[in-house]
Amino acid sequence: MRTREDVLTAVSHAAIVSLAGSATIIAGFATTAATTSTYYLAYVGCAVGALSAGRALFTVTMASLTWMANYQLAMLLRLAYGAGALALTLAATVADADPVVYVLALAAAHLAAVALLTTLRSNLFRHITQSVRATSPRQVVGSVWASRTLIVSLTVGAFATSIAALATPLLGPYSEAWAVVVRIATGIQTVGAQVLGVALDIRVVRAMREDGRVTLTKEVRRSVVIGGALGIVGALLSVAAVIYTIDDYSTKLLLAGAIYSVAASAISPIGRMLGILGRARDRLIWDTTRFVAATALLLWIREEWLLWGLVALTSASYISFAWLVLTSSHHAAKH
Repeated sequence: MRTREDVLTAVSHAAIVSLAGSATIIAGFATTAATTSTYYLAYVGCAVGALSAGRALFTVTMASLTWMANYQLAMLLRLAYGAGALALTLAATVADADPVVYVLALAAAHLAAVALLTTLRSNLFRHITQSVRATSPRQVVGSVWASRTLIVSLTVGAFATSIAALATPLLGPYSEAWAVVVRIATGIQTVGAQVLGVALDIRVVRAMREDGRVTLTKEVRRSVVIGGALGIVGALLSVAAVIYTIDDYSTKLLLAGAIYSVAASAISPIGRMLGILGRARDRLIWDTTRFVAATALLLWIREEWLLWGLVALTSASYISFAWLVLTSSHHAAKH
């Protein structure tokens, strides 16, 4: 079981890698801008690099708070980000700012949220800073290499998840309604992953830390049930949104939207649990399989066949993921 020192070390390694990645992005854009005399490109590169750094540090901080089972601070961090992003985005809109300013606004919101938490909990971040200073490049590389399976899995998974939205223009007469369904499901997924999921993750982490075999299995099973309940809420909201906003819809379309929303929304609160339970390889196989299947659907079929293909794939993805989470909890409880 990880100790507090282990968590601080992991956070420091991730922070170094995040900042190094952001610096690389900025350097790449700057080099391109210098060789082509396109200085606006350097401006864009700085914005993208700043956003990468902000999102990375925010994600790392959220992960550390989850492992430390501090839901209050985790939600404070997310509230600070949400309030900052809203205020800065509104300001950019009122000022009719350049599109790149919106990227900088999101970067600033992420960094401001982390800075606020640093002010409130200086001890935690002083320890992290000390850990960063004591970290060697070899340790960082080793940490990243040890996490390579999960890193690749999450990257592939991000592409796989986006395919449902990318398929919208290819659905013909179903495109308008499908856009509504995906938008509502995405909102429910955000709530599930970033608010509800954090609380469930913390309960699972506590059960693992206390080495309670029965408690761990119970908490994971409870999380899967809560995810299913959220899926039902997502389906009801998606159907209601289609009925309210689309004039020409069919029962078939409502059924497809409801099934998709149940599956897509139900995964979100438990989406990090395979990683928490130490089953990164299973997560990689799952993500790769659904990415390949989703890409095949996108390339080879259209309209109604594509609609039902996406519904079937999302449903199969949810069922298999829930099964993996449940079996992994039993395995973790035995060991």
